[in-house]
Amino acid sequence: MWRFLLSTKGRTARLPYALFMVSTSLAWFAASSFLLPVMMNTPISIASPVISVPGLLYVLWIWSSYALSVRRLKDMNSQTWPAAFFLLSFLISGLSGALPFAVPIVSPDGTGINPDYEHIARVIGTAGNIIHWLNRALILILSVIPGTKGPNRYGPPPGQKAAPDLSVFE
Repeated sequence: MWRFLLSTKGRTARLPYALFMVSTSLAWFAASSFLLPVMMNTPISIASPVISVPGLLYVLWIWSSYALSVRRLKDMNSQTWPAAFFLLSFLISGLSGALPFAVPIVSPDGTGINPDYEHIARVIGTAGNIIHWLNRALILILSVIPGTKGPNRYGPPPGQKAAPDLSVFE
């Protein structure tokens, strides 16, 4: 199972890819719908474990989404760079989380929200939305387009073992 979730070697068929991506996306939606109201009404010292466990699972999910997308693109005999959009979503989350440490939220005169913070947060949010929709489009494309039949430059089809290389005996 760990190879399925973490490895970028080999190829993955459409059905396992689609099932993983849809089920985990629904699970994240359900979990965030439940956890967000809980975290909003919880003191930060108590909420820290509530935030860190989903955060670690989020990192695992992002890498798994990336690895499966790379293998799915390999199954289609395509370039693998589009899968990097999943890693970009992790970068956007990191920027969003680090923003309050880089730019003060409260304006220098203490009268409200810092306009610089508000502008940067809006830009990061817009970039995050664009990357989110690019990821969803990629998931849809990779779930619909069939892979190449037979071996391709990335190896044998999913579920088939590679033939041993006997070229040294020729």
